[in-house]
Amino acid sequence: MAKNKRSIDNNRYIITSVNPQSPISEQYRTIRTTIDFKMADQGIKSFLVTSSEAAAGKSTASANIAVAFAQQGKKYF
Repeated sequence: MAKNKRSIDNNRYIITSVNPQSPISEQYRTIRTTIDFKMADQGIKSFLVTSSEAAAGKSTASANIAVAFAQQGKKYF
């Protein structure tokens, strides 16, 4: 029986939570730091993750960035 795409464990895509020491997690922390500096320097209070394509990973990227902020103790979201 073939697995339905929706039945796949989506938690594995939240790499910053599952494997915080991975190089990919470090890249999400780099993105977090860049956002953090922009928020402080330019008074930005929100940001948007978007793409012109469906299924481009917007939700995955947003979740990983949110976990990176949470691991730092930030409560922006």
